Parts: sequence; C-alpha cells; structure tokens
Amino acid sequence: MRIHCEMYANWVSLTDDLQGDGSLPSSVLDSFGQGTSTAVVLTVVKSLQHQQQEGDRHPAADLMFGVALQTAGEVQWTMEVLGYGLTLPLEEEATLTSCIDIYRDWLSPLIGQAAQHVPRPVVANPEPFAQKIISQYAAVFSPRKGHFGSSSGVRLHATVCRRVLAIIHMLACRAKLSRLTWESILKFMLSVCNRVLAPPTKPGGFAEHLADRLITTLFDVFLRACEHYFPSPPFWRTLQEMCCMWRHHHQVIEQWSDTALRLTLHVIQILYGSSYGRPLQLKLITEDEQVYCSYSTMAKDCITQCWFRMLHTLGNLVDLSRPDVIGSMPAFLEDAQRREETLTLRDHVCLRHLPRIFFKAMKGLAANVDAYLMIGTGEEICSPADPVSPARGQPGAVTPTKPRLEKRDTIGPIPPLSSEGRTIQLGSLESQSKPVMFSRPDGNSLLHLFGKWLFEATIPDVKIPEPLLKSQQGDSFTGKPRLANRRSSSDMSTVLHDSRKSNVSMETTRQDDTISNATFEAGRAEAFGALCRIFCKQKCAVPFNPVYLARFYHAMAHGLQYDKETCTGQVLTSILMNSTSLFRNDLVGVHVLLPHFVSALEIVLPHKKTDFRFSISQHDLRRSCIELTLSIIALPHHFRKLPIAGVTQRATDGDIVFDQQSQPCTFLSFHDRLASLLFSALRIEQDPGNIHLLLCGVQLLVQDSAMFEALDRKARASTTVSTAEKQLPVTLTDGTSSSDVELTPPNAFDDTNSMGSSTPMSRSRRGHGGSKGWDPAGLFVRACRDIPQRFLHPKTDLNVTLSVLELLASLAQLDIPAVDPGEWQFTVKWLCDYIATLVSQPPPSHKKDLHSMIVAAYQCLQAWIMAKDRLLFEKDTLHHVLEVIELGISGSKSVYLPSDAGEGDNPNRQLKGEKERHPVSIRVRAAAEVLFFCITEHLGSFPSPCGPAVASSQVSESELLALTGEADASAKNATFRYFVLDSTTVFGVLEQSVSPLSDASLPTITILSRTPAGKRCWTLQLRHWPRSAGAQATDHLKPVKRPDPKPDQLIEPTVPKPYWPETADSVPHIKADYSIPSLDQILDSRTEGEQEKLCDAVRKQAAAEADALDRYRQSSDATVPSRCAKVEPPQCCTSFQTSRLFLSHLGILSLENLHVATYQPQPSLVSLGAMNLSLSAAFHELDLMPTRNTENVYVLYVRTGQSKLVDIFRNKGTLRSSPPFHEFLLSLGWPVDIPSHPGWKGPFSSPRFKFCKLNPTPYFANVTVEMLFVVPSLQPQVPFLLDSTAPTPTLGSPKLVSDHSTRQQVEAKEELIPSHLTRVSHSAPTSPTEATMGHRAVTTRDTPPSRLGLKKPGGRSATSTSCDVGLGVVWLESFEDYETFPLEEFSQAMNALDNPTVTIASTAQLNKHKPDCVVIFIHHLNTGLYRIKTASTSKKWSCGGPLLDGMVVSRRVLGLLVRQTVINITRRRRLDTDSSVPPHVPRKRKIEEITRQFEQKYTIPQFYDSIFASTCSSSDA
Repeated sequence: MRIHCEMYANWVSLTDDLQGDGSLPSSVLDSFGQGTSTAVVLTVVKSLQHQQQEGDRHPAADLMFGVALQTAGEVQWTMEVLGYGLTLPLEEEATLTSCIDIYRDWLSPLIGQAAQHVPRPVVANPEPFAQKIISQYAAVFSPRKGHFGSSSGVRLHATVCRRVLAIIHMLACRAKLSRLTWESILKFMLSVCNRVLAPPTKPGGFAEHLADRLITTLFDVFLRACEHYFPSPPFWRTLQEMCCMWRHHHQVIEQWSDTALRLTLHVIQILYGSSYGRPLQLKLITEDEQVYCSYSTMAKDCITQCWFRMLHTLGNLVDLSRPDVIGSMPAFLEDAQRREETLTLRDHVCLRHLPRIFFKAMKGLAANVDAYLMIGTGEEICSPADPVSPARGQPGAVTPTKPRLEKRDTIGPIPPLSSEGRTIQLGSLESQSKPVMFSRPDGNSLLHLFGKWLFEATIPDVKIPEPLLKSQQGDSFTGKPRLANRRSSSDMSTVLHDSRKSNVSMETTRQDDTISNATFEAGRAEAFGALCRIFCKQKCAVPFNPVYLARFYHAMAHGLQYDKETCTGQVLTSILMNSTSLFRNDLVGVHVLLPHFVSALEIVLPHKKTDFRFSISQHDLRRSCIELTLSIIALPHHFRKLPIAGVTQRATDGDIVFDQQSQPCTFLSFHDRLASLLFSALRIEQDPGNIHLLLCGVQLLVQDSAMFEALDRKARASTTVSTAEKQLPVTLTDGTSSSDVELTPPNAFDDTNSMGSSTPMSRSRRGHGGSKGWDPAGLFVRACRDIPQRFLHPKTDLNVTLSVLELLASLAQLDIPAVDPGEWQFTVKWLCDYIATLVSQPPPSHKKDLHSMIVAAYQCLQAWIMAKDRLLFEKDTLHHVLEVIELGISGSKSVYLPSDAGEGDNPNRQLKGEKERHPVSIRVRAAAEVLFFCITEHLGSFPSPCGPAVASSQVSESELLALTGEADASAKNATFRYFVLDSTTVFGVLEQSVSPLSDASLPTITILSRTPAGKRCWTLQLRHWPRSAGAQATDHLKPVKRPDPKPDQLIEPTVPKPYWPETADSVPHIKADYSIPSLDQILDSRTEGEQEKLCDAVRKQAAAEADALDRYRQSSDATVPSRCAKVEPPQCCTSFQTSRLFLSHLGILSLENLHVATYQPQPSLVSLGAMNLSLSAAFHELDLMPTRNTENVYVLYVRTGQSKLVDIFRNKGTLRSSPPFHEFLLSLGWPVDIPSHPGWKGPFSSPRFKFCKLNPTPYFANVTVEMLFVVPSLQPQVPFLLDSTAPTPTLGSPKLVSDHSTRQQVEAKEELIPSHLTRVSHSAPTSPTEATMGHRAVTTRDTPPSRLGLKKPGGRSATSTSCDVGLGVVWLESFEDYETFPLEEFSQAMNALDNPTVTIASTAQLNKHKPDCVVIFIHHLNTGLYRIKTASTSKKWSCGGPLLDGMVVSRRVLGLLVRQTVINITRRRRLDTDSSVPPHVPRKRKIEEITRQFEQKYTIPQFYDSIFASTCSSSDA
C-alpha cells in the first residue's frame, strides 16, 4: 500500500528501494561456515586493535596501523570482513562492538580529527569509504537472537544500536559532508527507522526500546542536512510516506510535536520580528548524553521550508482515530500474511493505543496553534505524553491532564514542552512580565494551516437523523439519530447546508468493541479546544471566512451534545473551558449556538460534581462556565423576540420538541433558564472567586431586567394599558404575589423550594413566555432573601461578603413597582441583625476583615435607608436601625430584656446616658456615625431643590448679615453668637430676621449650623398659630376686648379662692404625686442655714408688700379695687432674646450641660468668642472640607492603532464621530461646568489645569459620593501639559477654542440618549434629580448657580477625600488595542494631573508619585452590546464589580454599572487602607480644634449673664 502524498505527487519515492526484506546483508564470508567466518573476523579485529594500541603507545614509531593497509583494495577487503562482523549474533557482543568502534575511528577524518591508525586511503579520500561504512552500519539494526533471553537480548541489541546512532548523529553535527554522503546518511536513517518502526509493535519488543532515540536522531539529522544540503523532494516524499507507516508509535508523535513546535517558534520570529524572543536553543536531556540542537545559523527560507514540510510529515493526523486505516499499512499486512491464524484489529496490541496516540497528535497540533495565538504558560502547553487510564472497561481510553484553558486575553512567550524521559528547556527565551505586542495572524490564516485536521478531528463519521428530534435534558439541539445516511468528510458543505433545515446528530459506526469512537474523545477534545481558541482570538478588523464559520458552528453543535452513556465528557469540557470569549467577539451568526451552550451549562453549573468519566478540576470548569454565562446574560433582553435561526420549539406534554413548523425560539425565551442557572450555581458554589462572579452576574441580570421592564412598561403605558393592569401584583411561580412571599428557609436555594420544579431543565420548558418567578420582581425577592441567607455569615470570606453587600446596595437603587415594601423591611432587618451578629463575635474574631464586613454592612444599610426613605416610617424598622447605630457608636445596646422579665423589672436595663462608650473599633464607630448623620441630615431632604450636587448650604455669614441689613436698617450692627454643642456642632445664632417679609413682632432667629456632616442654615420663628390658618399671626396677639365697668353693681365679698377643685382632695394619691419632694424633705445640715436666711427674706418681703398695699388703699388716689376702674392687659412684647429662647427650648441651658464631665474635657455647651479674622478663617477652612467622598475618573477614547498617551489625549471630534461614546458620556452623569459648579471639592486645585467652558464635564453625585468624569480629549490643555516640549497655551488662545463643539452642540446631541437615561429618580440618577414638591427638576445644567442664590467658595479643600487609586475608563474602537495601551504612563499622568505638587515633565517625580491604577476598557460590539475588560497596575487588587473582565452588557445599564464599579472599587480600597477615614472625621477634628482655640472660659454665672446680654444696640436688656 502506497501512502498518497499530495505535496510530492509528481516526485519519485525511495520507499521501495529502502524497504528491502529486512534480512542481513550478504558477504563473501557467508560461503564459509559460521565458525570459520567468525574466527576470521575475530582475528582481523584483534590485529587491528593491537596495531591501534601500539600506535597509541608509540605515536612516533613507524609501526602504525596505516602501514598494514596501504591501498584502497586492502581497505575494501578489510571492510568486507568488518561488515560481516556487524552481522554477528549478540553472543559475539565484544566483536560486534569492536567493529563499530573501528568504523567510528575511520570516520574521524570527516570531522578533521583523524587518528594515526586510520588507513591512509581513508584519510586521503574519506567520503567513499564513509558512505560504505554508513550503509554497512544498517546491518546492526537487523533482527537477531541472543542467548541472554528475549528481554535481555532486546535491551542489549538496543544498546548496540544506540551506539551507532550516536556516531551518525555526531557525524551529522560536526562533519562537513558532500551531497552523496548526506544522502547516504538520510537513506541509512530512513532504512533503519522503517526496518524497526514499520512492523506492528509488540509489548517489550525491540521497537519500544529504540523508537525514541531512533526518531529523535532521524528528525534532527534531517533538519541538519537542510542547513548544508537541502534534501531533494524524493527524500521528503519518502520521509512522509514512511512516517505515515510509523504513526502507531507514540514516540513518533511526541518527537514530531516537539520538532514542529520548535520550528513554529522560529517561524514566528521570522514573521513577526525578534520582539518575541532571541533565537531559541532547545536542549534535549536524554539518558545517555545531551544533544544540543540550534538552528540559529540556518537561513530563514530554509527554516520556513523545513517547518512547512515537517508539519505535514505525518500526513492526515485524523487517520490516527481510524484503526482500519492504520491496520492496513503494508507492514501490518505482511505480518498478517506470515501468520497462520487470521488476525483482526483487536489482535494488534499497538492499535489499542491509538486513542492515546491520537490525543498526543492533537495536543501537539494544538500547541502549534497556541504558539501563533500567543497563548499559554508552562502548564498549559504541556507534553502530549499523558498517562493512559482506561475508563469503565474501555481499553485505551485517555484520561488527560488538566484541559487547556483559553488564555483570557493574555499574550506571552510560548513555554517549553516536557515529555516522557526528557526535558525540554528554552535556554534563550526570556520570560517577559509585559505582554509581547505584535500583530498575530488572523484566524483565517491559521485555519488555512490547521483547519483541515482540526475540523475533521472534531466530527468523525456523521449520520443525518430525521428533522424532528426529541430534546435530551432540555437541550435544544441534541437528539438520537433515526436516519442512517452516511456522510463523509468530503461532503461537509452539503452537511452544512442541510444543517439549517434539520438537526444533525453524530453517531459513529462501531468499528470494534475494544476500540470505539468514544475512546478517541480526548483527541477530539484537544481539536475542539484549538478551534475554540482560534475563533475566540478573532481580530476585529479581519472577519472569518463564512465557510470556516459554518463548519465551526456545525462542529460545535455536535461537540456540545452529551450523553453520559456514550460520552466521557472530555469534548464538552474542552469546549466550555476554551470558549469563554466566544460570545464576546463579533462573530457573524455565533448566537445560533446559544441554545447549545445554555443546555451544556445546565449540565455543569446546577451540580456540585459532574458525572464525567475522567479527572477534571471542578473549580476551573465551573469558572469557565460562569464566565461564559456572564457573556450571554445580556442577550435575551437585547435581542428580545428575535428568533434564533435553526431552532424552533413546540410544547408537547411538558417537553419541548424542536421542528421547523412550530413557533420560533426567541432570545427572550432563554432569560428564565439563565436566571435559573445563576441561582442554582449560587446554591452549591463554594469557591470565593466563582461566587464573586455569580453575584456580579445576578446584579447585572436584575438591573438589566428591571431597566428592560421599565422601558417596556413605559412603552405599554403610551399605547393601551389600563390603570388597573398596572396595579396588579406580580405573580410568582407558585401563584402567590410578591407581597405574600414568606421568609424562605435556610435551604431556600433548593430547586423544589425556590424554583418550583425539581430540575432547571424542567423549569425551562414552560414556554418562552417564562415563569413569573424570574421577572424583575421575582429576581429582586430571591436576591434579597436567598443570597443573604446563603452567604451573610461571620465565617464567610471577606470578598464574598463585600460582593453580597454590594449586590444588596445596588438592589436598593431599583424601583420595581411590583415589589412589596415588606421586602425592603425584611432586608433592612436582616442587615441590622447581621451587624449585631458580627459585633457580638468573640474577641479573637475581631480582626481587620471582620471590621471591614461591619463597615460595609453599615454602608449597605445606608444605601437602603436613603433609597427607600419610607422605611423609617415604620416603628419597628426605625427601632432596629437606631439600635445598630447605637451599637456601632457605643459598642452595646441600651436595653437587654430577658425572655422571662418585663421591661420595667429588668435589672440589666441601662439607659443611653448611663453607659460608657466602648466601640468595637474606630472604623465601625465612624461608619455608624455616617449612617446617623445621613438619617438626621439628608433623609427626606436629599436631593435639595438645588439638585444632588449641593450637599451643604453655600451661604455664609457675610451674606446673611447683608440680608439682615436690607430687612432691618436698625440691625446693621448685628453679629452672630457662636456656640458649640458636644464638640461636634458649631451653630451661629443671628437674632435678626434675614427676610424683609417676615413679621418682626414674632420671635425670629437665623441659625447657621456646621456639623461633621456639612453646613445648614435655618430661619426659625416662634408661632402660636399655624401658617395654614387664614388669619395673620399678629391678629391673635391683640388684647381681647373686655366689658366696661358698671359702678352700680355690688362688689363681691372677699372670699378665699382655692387653687384646686374641691373634689381634688377626694382623689387618692399615687406615687407620682410624691415624685417631687417638698423643700423640707431635701434639707440637710449643710443647706439648713441657707434655708433659714431665705425664709427670713421671704417673710420680710411679704410684710413689706402687705404694708405697701395697706398704705395704697388708704390713699386718695387708689383706683383698684374700684367699680369704675377699667382693666387693660399689658402690651405684647415685640423684642425678644431669641438666642436664649432657642437654647432653652432645646433644653441645652441646663446646669448639667455646663458642668465638665469625667468623660469629656469640656462642657457640652461652649460659647465661642466674637467673630474675628482667625475665627472666620477657621470657619472658611471648615467649609472647604468635603462632606462626601470625591472620585475623579478619566475617560479616554482610543482610536484604532493608537498606543501613545499624548496621541490619545489629543483625539478631537470624538463626540461627533462616535455617537455611542457620546451617549455613554451622558449616561455617566449630567454635564456641568466645573469652574462654576457649587458642589465639587475634589482634585484639580492646581492653577495650571483649567476646564474649557465649551465642553461640560460629566458629573454625578449622591448622598455619599460625587464623581467627576474628566474627558482629556475635551479639555485641550491636557495634551500640552503632558508634552514637556510644547508651550502651554491659555484658554483664550484660538488653538484651544477651535475644533471643539460648543455647549449648544453638545446639548443638541443629548437627543441621542433615551429619556430614561436623562430623567430618572434620585435613587440612581444619571441627571440632576427633581425636587420633592412636584415641581420641575432644578438642575445645575438648567439653572446657573447665580440664579440659585449659590456662590462657589473661593478655593478648594485642603483635605482630599479622593481614593489613592487612579481610575480610568477607556473606550476602544478596536478591542486589541488594550494590549498596547500605555497603562503605566496613564497612571503617572493621572497622578500628575490630580496632584498639584507633581510636575508632569519631571520623570523622577512621576516615579515617586505612582499610585495604583485601575482601568475599565469598553468596546462597542457590532451587535450593540459592550464588551468589558479590566486591567490594573497593581498585582493585588480587588475589583468590586459589577463590571468584570469579559462581561458583556447592554447600553441600558452601561453607565450605571460603570458608576457602581467605580464606587465599589474605591470603597474596597478604603476598607483595605488603614489611613482612610470618612469625610466627617476630618471635619469633626476641625470642629474640636476650633472649640479648643476659640472657647470662652466662662463660669456658670458668667455664661448665663452672657446669654441675657444684648446682642445689638437696638435690643432690650
């Protein structure tokens, strides 16, 4: 049988000439007896050895070995004898070895080291003799028998043959040979290899001992021959034909893989430059010696030719999966003819190892693919030599090692391979910490090279079933074949065409019971993995050939089928672990695989351990499945009711049958299945990293579903939706409404309890309308109840806890009408109990991680309270929240009630004012204080009518005093009186009205309060009548008209009038009547003297008053009592000491507040001095301190091919050229003008950085954080700041003003963004929020600060609350540009722009100020979705999510998720940084400093005297 070789079809093969019959060569000594011939050989050999020894002993003597052989004829005769000696049996090992050594010495002239005993004819002309010696050496490899036994003789024979191979290899490496000699060596190697390797392998046979060294020497000698004399095509054809006959040896496949990979690495250097690494030197360490192979001296064309020819040396590698093809080789047929019994395929032991050999071949082929894709680490591109482990009675089944993961967007050098018995080291290839950047080949080129083998290996023999196939386990495409039409690989185009019309299912013909197609699944898995990596590494600018896409989708449809009875799961595992980026790319038509992948994911994710029949890392498999799920979550709501080509469904008895006539399967029908997958995976997942991915996926799913429902609800409302339908509660799976859901048990993640069905597949068969349990309301309920119960425990990993709390905080921002408010109360109650549980942990558990959990829980609780302000209207909820606030501040709760005692009888009861403060940590106390400040300062009043940008009052004392002068001209000298309460609150009191419309007859006061939470200004008025009344308040202060006196009426007799009714004495007294003791009861010896003095003074005063009254009545001017006297009430007071009234009404003028307690160095109430320059400067510095965390995020637009930061910063016209980018900017926040913005107190205090007013900056703020998204491309001064050689222009220069859109153009383009992204509720604003009175939204964009009555402070905050990590968002036109993005340079530039003390042009200073940097890359896919990539300069960083590496999101939630990711990253960074404090802490310290510096040291009488003192000249004393 002749192997068909298309490459060399027009060239003659040397196979027939080199094969022979394998017998020993003939010699003239064969005519004599064996004993005589052996004696002759022994005599000649001993004589030659003796002469050699004498020559070595006397090198200068005339007696040399060369003297004995003077002519060429003598040498030829001696060579006949030595040639016969090479055919001696193994019993004559010494003689045989001596013949080999003598010939080795005779070959030394070829390497320039001829010994003295070498014959002179050989020294003079060594080439002809060398060619004959090489041909005679072939006799050593002929089969022979030895007397040492079978195994010993085989080992001895192999040792002798290795000796010859070493000589030939030495000759090829060191000698300078002619073309004929090279051809002799090549013919020798081909002949002996074919003689040894072509026959069927026998256990323990000669080929097993020699195959490794034999094939290694053959390939190395062949490639070395190419450097000096490139073999002619007949030799390459012969090599290919013979290698195809040796493929049943695994050593051949291993050495071919190593050689092909070495050549591939060199070709990559030739094609793409030396940036990949210096020329490689591969080192093979074998048992006997070290062989060094270097191709650095070979020409580039020679290496390229050798690589391509060597790659095709083994022919069609897929034939290794066909035992009938390998078993029909000529050597197998000849072996069968020599036997008397009939042989079958199962009788050949070597064919049982074909699955292992096929696996090695596919793995070697995949290693070459990975080399071009720049994928791999030392563990991933590993040796094809893996142990063979039969699976369940299947001989030859392969159990591979860890399947190769798709390298997630990682580029790096290709590591070495390792194989059995040898180690491969890349001596010159240096490991690079930074990815190697060059243009890797496109997928079409790789498929041109390897696609034929890979596609054919993935789909062996295929049968086409009937169109209607019943789904297996909910799979949309799997089924059992019912049609037996065979299709060969050549009919692939027909199969691809028919696959659109019917479902193609794979079923192999059972070739043999012991060598079934399932045993080759490991090799198919490697082929699938290589194909997946090729298609996942698509270049954006080069689409795949449609034919390749069709074949790939067809192969994937078969590979994703799984039947546990016939499959081991290796193919399915390889696909899942290598296709995580498949749906992240713009592959045309890739979404037809969505049903297959969802069905495959349902096999893995809902189960703790798969039933695959091979060893696999469950962690890596689940990680790949989760990442794959995250890339398809956005598809159902993005494509909605778009049908999936080739997939249809119709319901039949609860199952789904797919055919062509029924209702088409849409993308939206997979929403419920994906949701079920996520929650089912969360139920059993144990790995913290995988849990974090799943939680981010749940957050993406819930937010995207809620946004989709909101848009859909808005669309229905604009058409035909009744009000009654809007108010209907959402029904869950079991028929109950969302408000009727009870507290789920601890096993809430059980399918039967939370999903309403036993398996996810059965739940997904309810039609594409979906179960109501997976709508936004149902998802919200499950996420709020099941996830905290599953993960919020003290022993949970910190990252998992933070992810859960971040998820709950994001759910608080959602406004889903169908969710019952009871769910909010349940979540808040759960968070309160969780905080109490963490605080109550034993002291050994109180470490940094535990306190970080508590702080994060407080932050989550704050998000819920601020988003759902109605929660605190409930008494129980308010009690729980205030209780945990008290617990965080003081370390304990005030009331401890045992179960058997009432509140009044509890001896352990402790009031708040009676206990000492022992918080668990300073961070926990600060977090509780932040929550308390939010409730007291912002709850129900945020955002203010000025918008969320203003968190504190912007008014100052000077402005209030100016308004006071306008309202009352007599109060021009009015001043503020300042008091400090508990060293935390500074309030200035102005007793004059600031409004000219206010009534001066009522007590009015203006309070300017400064607290750690901010500054507030109130105008208070004491009124006894509500403002809602129609009458004026002054009308009720007029005297009541009394009747005129009547003198004719008699005067009533003087009768003592009781103070109480007469019936009061009959009422029995209770303990409360005696709660106020009499004066006599509290007297003691110390106060008795003072009491007597007081009583004496009272008696004297009473006597004086009585005497004065008598004298008045006796006088003639007495009018009272008189029948004619008219009683007039006193006039109403119009001048008040409002500051005293205010402090008295608040109850802070008590003596207790004026005494110094043991736990505080100052009284609770402290009076400050009058306003002066120092106090004014201190207040000004306090006002500049931010009250919220400020985050500065840089947004860059990277055009295709840009890699320099200056060029990226100089991008112009990005808004005009990219509407999606402009829409994305608007979704980040609302555009503001930073120089006139009233609220921003973040970076950019440097005078050298000024914002261009023509380009507003996106800004976002809520109650705890404000973010500024700086777009350097829209700020023309930034590129000049980065370029030290260019002069820095001013804002007035035409160079900056030109080429930029005006503000009107920017606002005109806001129509590109949907209305729901520009006007939403304040819970998750993307634009300024509306006021609470139902008026139109008052925004900083619509109304300038001057019209709002606001004034921006003159400077920036000296205390920054920005995080110490640089944040960037990079928009990529081409996704591959993330590889060349200057991340380190970008980090330095952000630090320079944020820090005014750093000079950008100074490299040394930039290196000193280089913080960590986190960048979120965004790439707009052709489908309208967005691919996410994250990167960081820090080796240890925790991405808080929800945006993760590899996630695909929709435009509806992109801006929202970016903001949440920035907030979560900075929060985690602050939790990890010990020096980070909340914004209120520096303000609190500043207030304490002001108190200590400006406190008035009053005694108690002096303080009261100052309170009653007049504050202005117009006031009454």
